[in-house]
Amino acid sequence: MLRLKSIAILALCASLTPAFAQSLAEKKMHADVERSLSQKAETVAKACGATINVKFDWSTWQEAAKDKEVNFCMNSALNIIENICLLHPKDGKEAVQSKIKTFTCKVSSPRTLSLKDGEFVYGFDPKGPDWPTDGKVLEKFLMDNL
Repeated sequence: MLRLKSIAILALCASLTPAFAQSLAEKKMHADVERSLSQKAETVAKACGATINVKFDWSTWQEAAKDKEVNFCMNSALNIIENICLLHPKDGKEAVQSKIKTFTCKVSSPRTLSLKDGEFVYGFDPKGPDWPTDGKVLEKFLMDNL
């Protein structure tokens, strides 16, 4: 029994290691991104009349994904959601209110988009040749799926 407890404790410590292994620069960048994300989420909430839980999946983080790319990922998707509500005040707002409860941005190769059970997930590929055009792809995806 003691051996099982020791294994469980080691597994827990191993799972926490990445959080403690972050440099001060990474921690600052994460905090800045999350603060920016929170501010943008407030703007979207006002435009859409809905609170959307917004987050970045840090477990997918890669060194290749720089701060500006993370901000692009989140802000471009949130801007598109906001614009849908502003440009389509009745149908757009209703669609966002009923279909998007959570928005998660993550690093993914290749790019992925999904909207299922109230969760909109955007996996961007910062190394992909077409990631700067993701705004158009995001808009089309949301317009087709909301």
